[in-house]
Amino acid sequence: MYRALPLTLAALTLLVSMAGCSLLPKRHPSEQVIAYRIAPPAAKAPQTDSPACPDLRVVTPTAAPGFGGTAMRYSTAPYQIADFAYHRWVAPPAAMLGPVLVERLRTDGLFGHVLDAGSGGGAPLQLETRLIDLTQVFVGQQSHIRLTVGSTLVDTANDRTLSTRRFAIEVASAPNPVAGVTATNQAVAQWLDKESAWLRQLPHGDRCGTAG
Repeated sequence: MYRALPLTLAALTLLVSMAGCSLLPKRHPSEQVIAYRIAPPAAKAPQTDSPACPDLRVVTPTAAPGFGGTAMRYSTAPYQIADFAYHRWVAPPAAMLGPVLVERLRTDGLFGHVLDAGSGGGAPLQLETRLIDLTQVFVGQQSHIRLTVGSTLVDTANDRTLSTRRFAIEVASAPNPVAGVTATNQAVAQWLDKESAWLRQLPHGDRCGTAG
């Protein structure tokens, strides 16, 4: 009887160990972080009868605090922002806005040449942009993308500001980050349309830096 006791204790210990293992939370392999890019559809060249302005340089867009990295930001309460854990931008959003803006302005034909920040040579006009906000906002079971961009057209030859504009855009989205990427590209396309319309509606002298 007493000789069986060690065996009984050993069996109980094994059962407890097995039960303990089954109660521990299962470990899942780390989820892969997925990166996305901003690439809105290309716009068709509009018809314009206005003569082209001098060359324009598009400065690399800057970003407001909190929006300079590759994190995809979301908000579930006013004044609060957080990052999606497994979704990122391939580059800072502000940096991705620059090339698409250059391509759009080249298509528009409002300026003789549209230069990007890396192009050599000077340009008498300069467009400065700043990403103020790019957030997926969740309200209940719905969400939307909130995009805000500020733009300033500068006459560099005479060191004066020709015009400024702030663009605020919201696009509805399904409440998940993948749908938010699609909505972001739609919001950027709308911003490009508004940016183009703003420059187009400026008086020729103001847009070209030739007004008194």
